[in-house]
Amino acid sequence: MANIFFLLLASYFLGSLNGAQLLHHILRRKFPAHITRIGTKNAGMQNVWMSIGKKSGLVVFAIDFLKGYLALALGKMMGFEGTMLLVSAALVILGHNWPIFFHFRGGRGFASLIGVFWAFDARIAFIASVFSLPIGFILRLAGITPFIFLIIGSFALYSHAYILIAVILFAKRVYAEWKPLMESRNKIVALKNLLLYDRATSNPPSLKKLFS
Repeated sequence: MANIFFLLLASYFLGSLNGAQLLHHILRRKFPAHITRIGTKNAGMQNVWMSIGKKSGLVVFAIDFLKGYLALALGKMMGFEGTMLLVSAALVILGHNWPIFFHFRGGRGFASLIGVFWAFDARIAFIASVFSLPIGFILRLAGITPFIFLIIGSFALYSHAYILIAVILFAKRVYAEWKPLMESRNKIVALKNLLLYDRATSNPPSLKKLFS
């Protein structure tokens, strides 16, 4: 029981090492304002990429990817497997989305989810990447890609922990987009947009804007 508690606590604290917030504190001169006040106001890789620069965005992705990977690697070293590892993954993403070190202002959790999957099972992660990333990049349905990862993973190991991870991911979207969601005349459409585009409106950023 003590090992379980330690793993879950370590996973949450690892997740709380939010890459965008860390980079902001290290390179304050490069940031025109706090990361939660510029661009999309999201403390994640995409906002840093678009608002600060590609190199900074890649650094944030690496940090958020590695903490997910390390948390699962720690769980494996401690002898855990299956559902327990996925619960650990949920705590990593919870920490990333609501980091205790940064006033609970975090990102959306996708980079950490990718790291978790590569540590959990590289074959599943590869298959999920092949199926989901083209949907995000070509069809501009970036919001649905994390859930495709979870669906593909569930074929290899069915677990309610996948549902827990999905709830944490979607809850952060609702929290971050609460005002436009409440102002929307059609809440069902707004929730659908949150699922597909990661925003309450149906106007995802173009690839040209994201990679130019």
